[in-house]
Amino acid sequence: MRRSPQGMSTAFRAGRRRCIKIVAAAPAAASLMALVLCASAAAAELVRETDPAAMKLKYKADATTAPEREDPTSFCNNCTYYTGKDGSCAALGNRLVAAKGWCTAWEGY
Repeated sequence: MRRSPQGMSTAFRAGRRRCIKIVAAAPAAASLMALVLCASAAAAELVRETDPAAMKLKYKADATTAPEREDPTSFCNNCTYYTGKDGSCAALGNRLVAAKGWCTAWEGY
């Protein structure tokens, strides 16, 4: 086995370098995967305006298109039923809603 001047074999040094590269790249890859998976899951789970419960509350994903909305500052993200942590709405069965949406259940803080 050939040894380097520092006393480590060439094979050991190559394996060590590869291990350091993998360990350094793993957190970045994991973060990117989590971001992609969460974004696609959130987009798939948003309540649709055509959902029966959403229609009953006249839910609109874009609050500016809701004709019943009187307060221009009322959005889902400033409603008491909205959970900012995950974007769910208690009035719609804790399902995800658009932050800039609105429905007739809107109640300010």
